[in-house]
Amino acid sequence: MLFIFYCTAVGVYLVLRPWSPVRAAALPSSGFLRGFVSGLGLVHLVAGIADLRSLSREIEAPVEGA
Repeated sequence: MLFIFYCTAVGVYLVLRPWSPVRAAALPSSGFLRGFVSGLGLVHLVAGIADLRSLSREIEAPVEGA
């Protein structure tokens, strides 16, 4: 559950941060770098959603032998 929260929080941050009007001075305004960081955010979001789906399947699965 903590991994799902981590992935979604970091994913949203990485997707939105490079495109915000207030950027860190150390972060260059290169379009390639901004797209790369946003892509990493999308990877985090996909990992979080995949883990959430597998967790929800485990919870909904009937217990055998009960």
